[in-house]
Amino acid sequence: MDKRKAYFATLSGVMLGLAFPPMPLFLLAFVAFVPLLWMLGESDQIKHKYFYVYITFFFYHTIANWWIASFQQETDPFLLGSGIALCFIHPLFFLVPFWFYFKIQKKFGKNAALWTFPVGFLAFEYLHSLGEASYPWLTLGYTQMLNTMWVQFIDITGIWGASLLVLYANVLCLKLVEHLQKIPKRFRLRNFWGIPQRKYTVSFLAILLLPYVYGAFAYNEYNHTKLLEKSPKINVALIQPNINPWRKWDGNPIDQIYYHLKLQDSVFEAHNGKIDLAVWSETAIPTVSLAVNWGHFYPYITSKFRF
Repeated sequence: MDKRKAYFATLSGVMLGLAFPPMPLFLLAFVAFVPLLWMLGESDQIKHKYFYVYITFFFYHTIANWWIASFQQETDPFLLGSGIALCFIHPLFFLVPFWFYFKIQKKFGKNAALWTFPVGFLAFEYLHSLGEASYPWLTLGYTQMLNTMWVQFIDITGIWGASLLVLYANVLCLKLVEHLQKIPKRFRLRNFWGIPQRKYTVSFLAILLLPYVYGAFAYNEYNHTKLLEKSPKINVALIQPNINPWRKWDGNPIDQIYYHLKLQDSVFEAHNGKIDLAVWSETAIPTVSLAVNWGHFYPYITSKFRF
């Protein structure tokens, strides 16, 4: 294994992980693939290239989704074990889009592979969000969820549009770096605004900045205050009991359900029955039995409803 190549692969994975919420470093996503793609493009005959890709996505998965294993004192050992296993197994899925990338690179050259890489990776993300083996949590577009104004255009494209722009921003940044490397160091600053560099820089900045223009209009159009003024109102109660999430599965499920109902009734009474919707906590109804849960037959809840 080449330590230098492993360093670039690790750098890409760490930047992708740090770009993911709740970290506020979402701009890293626009350049995170550059070290990996630059390293992979050095030669068509790189040894262990799939291993370097694996390193990138191992770090990405582990940093972004560490919470699945929940490294806490009361964590269920099976959950901890499955979370750790997932850190090692799930990065293998990301070898698929790079298999296509390497095939295109071998047959049509590095340039063709680079420009088609975003489309291939996006196709992988979409397919990986379907079926029993789906895992959509690491979709690249989600790195921009805290970039609120920029990401507004996904009301048109879906999250896939955000992923595609992030990927093409990486390609443009890499192309800019490659062109600058061809210029002797002492002339780089003077020739930075040459035609190729100008083209890639302007395109990269367009991806970064133009979505903010749409975001400003969308943000104004869907302003919450304006929507509330012209929309009918409903009263919603959020029911959140104080139950230890690591102990709830050891308790009696019916008791936990009645605990939610008790809180719901208290809110109902406090507001003189003017509650239109009650929203319970996640897994508020633990498994009672396969027959009950499969059929969604909860007479002990419906009989208690007062509205």
